[in-house]
Amino acid sequence: MVEGQSFEKHETPKPEIGPGVDIESVLRGEIEEIDDYYEGYWPIQRVKIKDDGTAFFKTETTEPESPYYARGDYETIAIKLDRLLGFNIVPISVKRTIGEDRGIMECFIDDAEPAIKFSTYWPLMTTQQEIAQAAVFDYLIGARDRHAGNFLINSETGKIWLIDHAVDMFETGRHGSLIYDEARGKEISDETLSRIVALLEKLDSMSIEEVAAYAGETVDVSSIWKRIRENAVALVNAKVIL
Repeated sequence: MVEGQSFEKHETPKPEIGPGVDIESVLRGEIEEIDDYYEGYWPIQRVKIKDDGTAFFKTETTEPESPYYARGDYETIAIKLDRLLGFNIVPISVKRTIGEDRGIMECFIDDAEPAIKFSTYWPLMTTQQEIAQAAVFDYLIGARDRHAGNFLINSETGKIWLIDHAVDMFETGRHGSLIYDEARGKEISDETLSRIVALLEKLDSMSIEEVAAYAGETVDVSSIWKRIRENAVALVNAKVIL
């Protein structure tokens, strides 16, 4: 475990989510109750949403030296990239303000646990396909903090969820990506390659203003999407996880 951090279990907002349920609307719902869930390195509050269960609220700040600087913007970039790729690998979150605190309201994932629970055996709890897909995502963003507490695994289905896309993940982290290290050198499937090609086509069709809208007003969005595009081109050319 990384000193100073706690790894929470994520649960899905209730009632049960199915086709046609707008999870973003659920996460923006009326708040009934808030309590502190974890007060350490990553302050987290548990929020009771009226009629729809609970979610996590993770605060952010505009102070660049803070580990939760512009958290909402970075999380939004990760979610938007996931949607453009069609991977469904990043839990849905929305920006919210509670009282005077700005932050991100995050969907719970109730059927998966942090990979750290499985120690060095975590690759046995998932599949090579899931690992490769998550590794592609981490290569695209240049993940710098994907330690075993920053992804979840459903040990029954092998499904991976990537979490905690804050400034450490994009800019200042020191751990790199455990998932990327596991998959490095592996061939990228034709299906995943086609998704990366489609991502490039979508990015190339966007104006600067449209790209900027894919995060927020605090971070340098254009430089991050430029990095993602360059990394996507490299993967398409190599056809392996570099």
